[in-house]
Parts: sequence; C-alpha cells; structure tokens
Amino acid sequence: MEPDMDDMENISPERMTELKDCFRTFDRDGSGTISMTEFQSALMNNGIYVEDSEIKRLIMEFDDDGSLTLDFEEFVSLIAQLDPKIGQDIEINKGFKLFDKDQDGYITRYEVKFALDRFGVKISKEDFEFLFSCTDANNDGLISQEGTCLA
Repeated sequence: MEPDMDDMENISPERMTELKDCFRTFDRDGSGTISMTEFQSALMNNGIYVEDSEIKRLIMEFDDDGSLTLDFEEFVSLIAQLDPKIGQDIEINKGFKLFDKDQDGYITRYEVKFALDRFGVKISKEDFEFLFSCTDANNDGLISQEGTCLA
C-alpha cells in the first residue's frame, strides 16, 4: 500500500514525534527500515504475539518497494490502519482544511459561511452563531483545531 504523503502532513506534530520514537524502537539495527524480525520482536516485547505468516502479510501489504522491510512512511501507513486514533486525526485534519480556505490554521466566520454555502447548507443566523460559539473555544472569533473538540 503506497503511503499517502497528504496523510503524513495531517498527523499532528506530537503524534508524529510518538511515531518516530516508536519507529526508532522497532528499528533495532538503526538501518532506517524495520525488518520482519524487528517488527515481530517489537510486538513480542509489547506482549503481542503474531504468527510469522501474519507479520509477513502485514509488511507485504504496506511495503511499497518490495524490500520486505518498512521505511518510516510505510510504517506510518501501517500504524494508521491499525490505530483508529491516527486515522481519525488524519480525517479531522482533512476536514479542518476544507473549512480553512486560506490555510492559516484558523477558521473565520467568513470561512464557515463560505463552506456552508458551498455545501448547500442553510442555517439561521442564530444557529450559525451558536455553532460558531461552540467551536470558538477562547472567543477570539477564530476556530483553531487545537482549541476545539476536534483536537
């Protein structure tokens, strides 16, 4: 499965740091890739026992270059499939970017109105203000991903 570089960009910096640390732990020989043996050993060290054939199947599914090892991007793709939280983070970030028209990391009232109009959603002014106030956690007139329930 080919890694989606957009997905890599949609993972929070904190989660990416965790993934890099995890990758380094799995990559015991420091080669920059995780072999089947390293992968299985790391899982076993965490109390997870998986058959050789299942390890090989997983690696082959995400190993884009046929090396029977996982580089970091392939590892992230595999983990994103196995860890629903990472997959959810990716989807939330993609959704946030749909509204954040100028990609400045904040969603303004105008951007919300623009997106709602674009998607054909009609709501009253009162409902709009309620929606915006519920997501503008610090009442600065901007919705930031970190300041909402989406973070």
